[in-house]
Amino acid sequence: MKQRSVHRLAGIALISMSAPAAPQAGGSIVGDDLVSLVSGRSWALSTYGNTSNPATAMVWDFRKDGSVCARFAGSRVGDKCADEGRWRIDGDKLCWDLTWFGGSFGFKAACSIVQRVGPDRVELRNEKLPDLTFMVVRPL
Repeated sequence: MKQRSVHRLAGIALISMSAPAAPQAGGSIVGDDLVSLVSGRSWALSTYGNTSNPATAMVWDFRKDGSVCARFAGSRVGDKCADEGRWRIDGDKLCWDLTWFGGSFGFKAACSIVQRVGPDRVELRNEKLPDLTFMVVRPL
């Protein structure tokens, strides 16, 4: 009886090791993967957790030249920027500095850890409060 259990466990382990790895949710995005996710891309960002609702999602453009165009909730790609600033990758964090937008909510200048939580969804976690989801993002 014990020998069957050992063989069964060995078979399960072999199958697990030979199966292709699925994309991991919950892992931090860093380095070139982070640059690819940000540079030249538009994102729908929401502090309310729903990036599909235009009433609560802001659209930001992270341009290849390092500039960022921040728009209010309800905006679309191509709409006029509410504010502009600069973005950069600082180690494993996405950082931006805007001129005024987000000042009263603490994200005018921010650095965030970027974590994948689904195939087309990431979370920004402020470097000062990494256990708290700061914004939910859907790259467009």
